[in-house]
Amino acid sequence: MIRNLFELVTWRIEGPDLLLHQNTAPWNRVFGLLFLDSPIRSGFTIGTSDDLYAALQGFFNLKPLFRGRPFYVAGESYVGKYVPSLGVYMLNKLDNKTGEEGRALPLRLDGLAIGNGLTHPIVQV
Repeated sequence: MIRNLFELVTWRIEGPDLLLHQNTAPWNRVFGLLFLDSPIRSGFTIGTSDDLYAALQGFFNLKPLFRGRPFYVAGESYVGKYVPSLGVYMLNKLDNKTGEEGRALPLRLDGLAIGNGLTHPIVQV
């Protein structure tokens, strides 16, 4: 996540003088970003897409304004295991929506992205 400080923030320390310089193109000027770092049972333990989906559902329940915006699930490294799994889970939720009273609305999913992802440990390590 340290890389995010270089790419996303409005101000950063750079150059040989190590002074504060304005970032002329931070991502957060164009995109809304939500980071889930180490959700319940993540890492090398058993975790489920249900846990991640519940965390996202909780966020969107607190901030309903964001529900209508494009939503992409992205990650790198070990998250290469979670991104596809969560994507399939979310698509299944969209396919099974019923609109019944009291049920949570399915979340929008516009795409997936994996950077340098660990998707097949036996082949990649």
